[in-house]
Amino acid sequence: RALVFQKHGIKVMDSLHLAVAETSGVDVFLTTDDAFLRAAGRIKLTITVANPVTWIMGGVTKMKESTAIDYRNPNVIRRLGIDILTRELGPIGMTYFIQQFDRGEGDYTKDRHAWLDDITMEEAVREIEEMQSK
Repeated sequence: RALVFQKHGIKVMDSLHLAVAETSGVDVFLTTDDAFLRAAGRIKLTITVANPVTWIMGGVTKMKESTAIDYRNPNVIRRLGIDILTRELGPIGMTYFIQQFDRGEGDYTKDRHAWLDDITMEEAVREIEEMQSK
């Protein structure tokens, strides 16, 4: 499947990442890489590929008062928290709020391309097989 993605202009490691996400049955693959988003938009996928802010804006749901919330499930709490922050602060305000806790640094997308753009599918598969055999 990764080879199909690569033929549509998605880079080797991105193709592998997307193929693993799709075959693992994830619901949403989030990325801020615009070129990746454009290329993925041209392919029939079984999962949604989206920019995180766009996904949050479209994915805000309102909880019914009668809905039981499993506070022990971190995914439920995280989703509910993001929904509430987005509803109360708007998507931009929610993003600024979240950034207060981990701003990060650098340009990961640019750095990732510098590290991975020259790797071939054969090299990537060989490295994965070597890791699996350890």
